[in-house]
Amino acid sequence: MQTLYPNYGRSAHARILPKAVLILLSLIAIKFSVSGQTCTGPMSGTYTVGSGSSCPDYATIAAVIADLNSRGVGGNVIVNIPAGYTETAPDTGFQLTFCTLPDSVKPNTNQTLTFQKNGAGTNPLITAPLWGVAGSNDAIFLFTSVDYLTIDGINLQENSSNTSIFTDYGFAFVKCDGTDGNNNNTIKNCTISLNTSNTASA
Repeated sequence: MQTLYPNYGRSAHARILPKAVLILLSLIAIKFSVSGQTCTGPMSGTYTVGSGSSCPDYATIAAVIADLNSRGVGGNVIVNIPAGYTETAPDTGFQLTFCTLPDSVKPNTNQTLTFQKNGAGTNPLITAPLWGVAGSNDAIFLFTSVDYLTIDGINLQENSSNTSIFTDYGFAFVKCDGTDGNNNNTIKNCTISLNTSNTASA
């Protein structure tokens, strides 16, 4: 006798497949819940650089900063950069600014932002861009009104191709306006090597 299942004509295999899909989706959800990253809306959790192509494993620091500029933060954000990693800054340097974002997605005491070396070995090394035109703030990293930021264990160096326009700053902090500056920021365990013939560099 044929056994009938209350499945409206579907086979037993057809009934098992949706359950397997649901289990797989649940495991994916658990993975992202445990790792704690958010890839839509304000950023929160731990992200990596140099091990992927998109959130939460970014190919470059530039890609992380692009997301931070558009999404802001919704919790503590840690960006892990592997020991020995290298990257050349984009044409205008790395520019992180929260000027146009609402206060709720800006770093504060409850939602800090950290870029740090991850793992044993040499510090990540970031090279300045090749400057085409001299600007007022030619910086490898330019932070505009960024608070509660920590940079830990990231080295910076001048681009050897910069022979007429030199890098002025490794890390530069500027303000959006007269009342919106940069507060409670820490830079530690970093080496900054710029051209010593440029008396304006810092």
